[in-house]
Amino acid sequence: MIHEIENFKVTKLFDSYDHCIDFTADQTDLSEARIVIIVGNNGVGKTTTLNMIEGMLRLNFDPFRDVPFEKAELLLSTGDTLTVELNQNTNLLHVKFGELYCYLHASKNGEIPKDEYDNVESVRREAKPILSRVGFEKLDIHRSIALRDKEERYIEERYIEERYIRDNSNGKLLNKNNKTSLLSGKVKKFVREAQVDYKKYFASEGPSLFPKILKRLQGKVETPANTSELIDRLNVIKNTELEMSRFGLTLNMSDINQLTELLESEDVNHSQAVIAALEAYVETLESKHEERCLISARLTNFERLISSFLKGKSILINYENGLRITTDNDKEINELSLSSGEYHLLYMLVTALVSTRTGYAIAIDEPELSLHVSWQRKLVNALIECSSGASPLFIFATHSPAIASDYQDKWISLGD
Repeated sequence: MIHEIENFKVTKLFDSYDHCIDFTADQTDLSEARIVIIVGNNGVGKTTTLNMIEGMLRLNFDPFRDVPFEKAELLLSTGDTLTVELNQNTNLLHVKFGELYCYLHASKNGEIPKDEYDNVESVRREAKPILSRVGFEKLDIHRSIALRDKEERYIEERYIEERYIRDNSNGKLLNKNNKTSLLSGKVKKFVREAQVDYKKYFASEGPSLFPKILKRLQGKVETPANTSELIDRLNVIKNTELEMSRFGLTLNMSDINQLTELLESEDVNHSQAVIAALEAYVETLESKHEERCLISARLTNFERLISSFLKGKSILINYENGLRITTDNDKEINELSLSSGEYHLLYMLVTALVSTRTGYAIAIDEPELSLHVSWQRKLVNALIECSSGASPLFIFATHSPAIASDYQDKWISLGD
């Protein structure tokens, strides 16, 4: 069952506002990315709303301790509902999930009221397995900066470690450190996992292999293949190998070459039974190749999109390095050499790149910050294209007309 957010309601936020956000409005094609753009004046609760949703999914109720409100409710596609209600008389948060409930301090983080330990544990035990299956990532410029600071410490630690190895090996680096940067690590993980289970990341399943095999076993193949047709089909796979290998999307080419030689040989018995058996194997290779093409298309899409933003730099995906960033004079640089706007853009696009096919939401608070207006105009379309083949939900909280103007039918106006 798909686990995703469907609806969020909050009443008397800041003692003033009642908000209801339906994340399933205008949902027609489950194979396409969806967009919700939250707009409204300063102070109506756009950022707070995203913080509350994230807090509920993480069972972190600090966002409800920071602001006055009356009641908040999060509805999931599973039918499960998590409710947080503030009792101002007792200064307690009433948390309810299904039929279970508990009370938490409304102002004391981490402390549990007396006699509530068992109730708190019951709610967590019931809610956590369900909420943890809802993919949700909140991005903003502050988290981008924090990630970049973490990246800087990571690279500094890597440099110190490599220098230590050199100093203790007569200047020779004996143990090469193969760690990758944080964003590069996300890309490498996507490539690795997508090859194992591509359906996790792609809504388009393509032609299924099993019906073909079943049809062949039932003798319902109308036009059996011949050797030249099979060789042509194998050549289609081989002709893409160079590009695929750059991404680490390799097949066993020695088997494919051996099979080609077998089909080309005049000394082999090419009876219809032999051809049928070989065609079944070719279809298996083609099915795997189609999966590789889905992955490759999203990766090349990412490269094209990021290049349409950057000036004087290019970013390519390489399986060994994850992300390879170079200047126009072919000087390789790391992610810390990017400007704050470039790094924030890269962070957003990588998040879209690795999005899964269903139940994944990417919430971006004020994406316009640190981005030139020309970048703002292209951002939403770039994120959608970057997640090609998946169907994430993009949630934007913004003041920027440049970001929101093309999607006025997706607006949810708060505070009206």
